Amino acid sequence: MQETGSAALFMRNIEPENTPQRESETVVMASYFAPPGLTSDKPQYSSRSLSDKQIAAPAELNSEIRASRWSFYAWTFLRENGDGTITPNLGPSGQGGQYGASQAGAILNYRITGNTDRGLSLFARGSTALAQSGEEEVAIGAKVKPISQIPFSLHAERRFGNPSNRNRGVAIYVAGGTEPISIVDGLKLETYGQAGYVFDDRDSYFFDGSATLQMKLVGSDRKRVSVGTGIWTGGQRGVARLDIGPRLDIRFPLAGTAARLSVDWRQRVAGNAEPGSGVAITLSSGF
Repeated sequence: MQETGSAALFMRNIEPENTPQRESETVVMASYFAPPGLTSDKPQYSSRSLSDKQIAAPAELNSEIRASRWSFYAWTFLRENGDGTITPNLGPSGQGGQYGASQAGAILNYRITGNTDRGLSLFARGSTALAQSGEEEVAIGAKVKPISQIPFSLHAERRFGNPSNRNRGVAIYVAGGTEPISIVDGLKLETYGQAGYVFDDRDSYFFDGSATLQMKLVGSDRKRVSVGTGIWTGGQRGVARLDIGPRLDIRFPLAGTAARLSVDWRQRVAGNAEPGSGVAITLSSGF
């Protein structure tokens, strides 16, 4: 069986001054990136893993997202293939259940009521697996965050994909996480988690989570380089994985927006999902 994530995206990076800890809008947006579940028409697992959506928007980008009802976010996640290459392979599917392979996507979000701490939003998303062809997908959905003190939101979406915009079912899930929390001077913890169920012809539960510890080496909020370590996990029926490894994180301005580039080594320490251990690169930006 053939299976971005993180790119997983878990994208989240701002804690407003003099306010309680709050969930970042981009943390929630991360849950949209490459929705979970069994999406291929073939008897195989999706190439798109939410556990790899560890794509977080830099603080200044997150501030802009908070101020506007509209937000747009795009990401590319590249993960080393089993043959040691990172170049996406768009050929036929291989063997082995994959979860967390290369992906790219974008999401447009509109907040109907409330704010990022408590409210209702609609979204439209497009994503594609880069490890194989035929894994393009679009989705429309809604999310609600009912309690401002709890950093989790409830999401529901209907998904469509190849061939001929086939209905890929409905996904219902809870997703959220914490923004960077200072553990000691200069060391910050960032977390993300989600779990839910996909209702289609191959019903399946799914789960994803991550935690990273990072320390700034040089720079300011708009331009900085950080290093740290992380743990990433995810799975659905029949396939799961647990990765650990170091991270290099670079934030920089890009075409008038804020961007983030993360380079990880993901060492698979448990689970049966492919690809195996290797480099993972995430580039994300938005407005």
